[in-house]
Amino acid sequence: MKKLLTFLLLSGLVWLSVGQVRASHIVGGNFEMRATSGTPGQYMLYLHMFYDEVNGQPGAVTQTITATIFRKSDNRYMQQVVLNQQTRTAVVYANEACASASSLRTTDILYASSLYLNPATYTDEGGYYIVWERCCRNTIITNILRPGNIGMVFYLEFPALGYQGRAFLNSSPTLSRPNGEYICVNKPFQLSFAATDPDGDQLVYSLVTPYAGNTTPQQPELQQAIGTSSYPLVQWVAGHDVNNQIIGNPSLSINAQTGVLSVRATNIGLHVFTVQIDEYRNGRRIGSVRRDFQLPVVDCPNSTLDKPTIYTVVSTVQEQSTGIKLINICHDDGVVLMTALNANASYQWQKDGQNIAGAIGNTYKATGVGRYTVTTSPKNTCGTSQLSEITQVAEVVVPPVTITPNVKMPVCPGQPVTLAAPANRGTYRWIFNSTDTLAGQTANTLNVQKAGRYTVLVKDPTYNCLFSDTDTVTYSPKPRAVFATQPASRTFCAGDSVRLAAFDSTGYVFTWYRDGQAVTGSSSGNFTIRQGGTYSFETAIGSCKSKSESVAFVASPQPVVVFDSVRAICFSNATLIPLIASPPGGVFSGKGVQNASFSPAGAGPGNHLITYTATSPAGCKTTARRWAVVSPSPQVSLPATIGMIRGETITLRPTLTGLGNATYAWTPAAGLSAANIASPVASPSQNTTYTLTVSNPGGCADTASVQVIIYEKMIIPKGFTPNGDGKNDTWEIVGIQAYPEADVRVFNRWGQEVFYSHGYTTPFNGTYKGSPLPPATYYFVIEPNNGRSRLSGPLTLLR
Repeated sequence: MKKLLTFLLLSGLVWLSVGQVRASHIVGGNFEMRATSGTPGQYMLYLHMFYDEVNGQPGAVTQTITATIFRKSDNRYMQQVVLNQQTRTAVVYANEACASASSLRTTDILYASSLYLNPATYTDEGGYYIVWERCCRNTIITNILRPGNIGMVFYLEFPALGYQGRAFLNSSPTLSRPNGEYICVNKPFQLSFAATDPDGDQLVYSLVTPYAGNTTPQQPELQQAIGTSSYPLVQWVAGHDVNNQIIGNPSLSINAQTGVLSVRATNIGLHVFTVQIDEYRNGRRIGSVRRDFQLPVVDCPNSTLDKPTIYTVVSTVQEQSTGIKLINICHDDGVVLMTALNANASYQWQKDGQNIAGAIGNTYKATGVGRYTVTTSPKNTCGTSQLSEITQVAEVVVPPVTITPNVKMPVCPGQPVTLAAPANRGTYRWIFNSTDTLAGQTANTLNVQKAGRYTVLVKDPTYNCLFSDTDTVTYSPKPRAVFATQPASRTFCAGDSVRLAAFDSTGYVFTWYRDGQAVTGSSSGNFTIRQGGTYSFETAIGSCKSKSESVAFVASPQPVVVFDSVRAICFSNATLIPLIASPPGGVFSGKGVQNASFSPAGAGPGNHLITYTATSPAGCKTTARRWAVVSPSPQVSLPATIGMIRGETITLRPTLTGLGNATYAWTPAAGLSAANIASPVASPSQNTTYTLTVSNPGGCADTASVQVIIYEKMIIPKGFTPNGDGKNDTWEIVGIQAYPEADVRVFNRWGQEVFYSHGYTTPFNGTYKGSPLPPATYYFVIEPNNGRSRLSGPLTLLR
């Protein structure tokens, strides 16, 4: 044993001296990427770097690091992110004696930064990777060649921020901080590298060859990160490879589903290895993260320590011997876990497989639920450790103890108060003002007659839990229940309201009553009544209450008013229209009102509001309203006569003013398109006189007449050919016979009259004063002289 300790100490010194010369310092580490919002793009990026505090140089740890993101499909540069050092946390070793003897003291240095990725940019479904390289590894590593000259690569892959046309949210797997462990040669060993996934994705674990990267002792960090699909790998020492990273029987392996490492190592030394965790969703690989770490294999003498058991201070001898598999705790009380004390042993407690910092005694107070174990190791040597069975600490769901007073606080002086805790929960003890135990009060209820703080302590006999609750009893002077203001009259008109006010003070709560019944929703010192009755109020502070006097109010009815409608009236009506309403004695008002009559002329055309207000003996008023419609007097005019050509139509267009809502009546109706519109179309067969009557609802009317004269149709040729061929030699006007008084004239282009005829018995033959007129365009004018309008136009003469 003395030789073994000497070897371990000397080997530790050798490792230390070599490490200082070669500046080795990195034990391992990994990236972690966590989404921070419900939409893609916002992340926190973390890097855990496990640093060798014994062999590393402090100056080699920088305050910032710069990670680089590349696209996987073509290793294209995307962006950089600077991470700042956040915390330094010691890795807890189960056997500190062995860790010290092996010069093992490791720190988890955490770097972090917020990270924004543009969803419009990160769309490649091949995914992306984040990388950071650093040199150098520990020179004391025994399973790879030239460890002090090669670096390591921190590497994480993540998916595109969209998939199949939709946003894609993802966080990388989260690895817990590893326990500081060592492996005893030729002894079975297991260590969990299990991770959790915030998205519930499937995780698959494998061992891969560590990356060596591109850094060197001369260039521990690259000026420009390198993106590549194949980073340089470490070179294994003979006999080692990816499947024999720690040689053994069996060699190091990992459970692909659980992430538990297993080995029975056969070679002493410090071994580096890499675990890769691939992330799958719906069968598609979406990401990956690598963690490098190292474990020492030492020659441990067989332990003389017994396997520890876990129990409590109240455990039986049998339970101390076998251990307790399940311990229930109440609330957050916790429980002190114990194992046998051995002066030659050191202790390390674990929760859910993780070493608990500082938990190195033979007792530990577990304050939360979980799976607890304890490891015992030889105190002064790297002997074989012993691990206890798992003790599950679970929380018992027991209803809490709550004090319930029989009345609301505060209460009036002398008012009895009873405090009650739930019955049948164990033993009871009452305390007054936190210090004064009330002797003899062991029931679940307590009668109280003075103010103060009352606490009940209840001991649950089943789970040995102690519950407590505290309530405060307060007293208040009786509140004043008097009216602050009241109306001078106890009578008001129905439909009106009366405001009542009570004397108010801090903490007062009011309930108002009408005819002895509480009014819902009345809790303030002001109250408005809208109906008759007897009113009072109750004011309270907690359970201390007072009642006011009762006051009766009478709601006088409003008079019922009936106001007859006012018929529509013509503005020209000079007669006063009587206004009729009841009850009598009221007052009419409005434009055009004269006492109890309405004057259309005084009001003028339009809609006029007339009101009638009646007042009851109690002074309550009711008003009714009616509209008086005064129609303007319509005025209509038509021309005396209108001419039209037989067989054609003409529209009758009267001039109308002051119409209002008018109606129309034409007589006779024969020959009209409609007799009840303002402008009908007329097509009489003979001369007809039409009369239009325009009326409005007010009885106003006006009439006008127009004679429609029928003129015979006249066909006037535009030219003729007086050349003596017997065809079209004269200007023949068809239908002019109906115009015996007509004057027909023809002019040449200089305005000289070349033809005139009163009546047209002899047609124009194209001569003037017996001589033929030359071919040309002439102009004709025909005056019918029977009321029809003049006719004129060009006339072409051809030879």
